[in-house]
Amino acid sequence: MKKEKIMQMIQAYDGLNLYMTTDTPESPKAVVIISHGMCEHSGRYAAVTQKLFDRGFKVYRYDLRGHGKSEGERGFYSAPDEITEDLHRIVDIASEENPGLKRFLLGYSMGGFAVADFCTKYPDKAEGAILFDAATRDNLDGFSRVSQSLDPLTRFPNKLAKRLTSDPEVTAAYKADPLNASYFTAGLSQQLTLGIRQLTANPDFRLPVLLLHGEKDTLVDPSDSTDFFAQIASEDKQLKIYGNTQHEIFNEAVKNQVMTDVTRWIENRL
Repeated sequence: MKKEKIMQMIQAYDGLNLYMTTDTPESPKAVVIISHGMCEHSGRYAAVTQKLFDRGFKVYRYDLRGHGKSEGERGFYSAPDEITEDLHRIVDIASEENPGLKRFLLGYSMGGFAVADFCTKYPDKAEGAILFDAATRDNLDGFSRVSQSLDPLTRFPNKLAKRLTSDPEVTAAYKADPLNASYFTAGLSQQLTLGIRQLTANPDFRLPVLLLHGEKDTLVDPSDSTDFFAQIASEDKQLKIYGNTQHEIFNEAVKNQVMTDVTRWIENRL
């Protein structure tokens, strides 16, 4: 299938530059927007993008502010809305460029929070959400509570690698990738926690949603997904927990099944 690939900088709501990549098939049947997790970048989603592209989806992915090739203080947020409103900007661009195509948002981990929060606040701007091991409830480990009392610019080393996936090659590549942040700040943890608490207090999520989670995830507890599933107002919601699988379900042995589940779910809603 012929592909058009565009890599560019676009302006966020406050003028900050965000790095965005668009992969377009000849006759796209829907749009998928990918929002990545903490301390990484959108380039790590090339394989996920290819699977979606092969099924005829136009894919937008972007580096969150302070991540990858985007501008901003590394691993830092000053308000939870920064996370959500950057996604809002990408969705608006995708909507303007693809009138008439349905929009599905795919968020992983912290990016899953962005998608869940966005769809709660702006339900008319997407047709569905797919959440991979998404941080949607305040079930984070003790660190998130400790960080609340610290200076927002306090830095913490990125020690996520060993808890992401059981695939040693992916782990090695993660550690060697210079675009993955070597640290994150207390400010990121503080604002993410605040945003999650606000999301929890507002169960008015009504869009179709597919929740996917790894059973052995030690970074975002599977209870985030089970609690979110139980509490939201959506009448079209599905939850699947993959057995013996860590945080990055798209980089585990079940990765092909994950993407089959995702593409079938979207296609059934076109």
